[in-house]
Amino acid sequence: MGFFDFVKDAGKKLFGEDEAPHSSAEAIEKEVADLGLDGDIKVEVEGDTVRIAGAAPSQEAREKLILAAGNVLGVAKVEEDISVASSEPEANFHTVVKGDTLWK
Repeated sequence: MGFFDFVKDAGKKLFGEDEAPHSSAEAIEKEVADLGLDGDIKVEVEGDTVRIAGAAPSQEAREKLILAAGNVLGVAKVEEDISVASSEPEANFHTVVKGDTLWK
């Protein structure tokens, strides 16, 4: 299980302020399907946190599912519990901070 932070005020606008949490979860599930990402997942939304659980065919698909759920306007955190069919090393995520350059 992992926790990932995202910029809440950036990303694709999928749902409005007045939408119920269950419709927000459906919007994220639809976005994942529209992107053609593989996996059998269940999404729950509570405030600015998305919980995503299920199974993915590979580590790459798992990471894409997390990124797709987090790159939504209004989402600040993604909590995931996604099992992977074929074990691979995890990617290294880097949080860009002020002062980072490509030359360092």
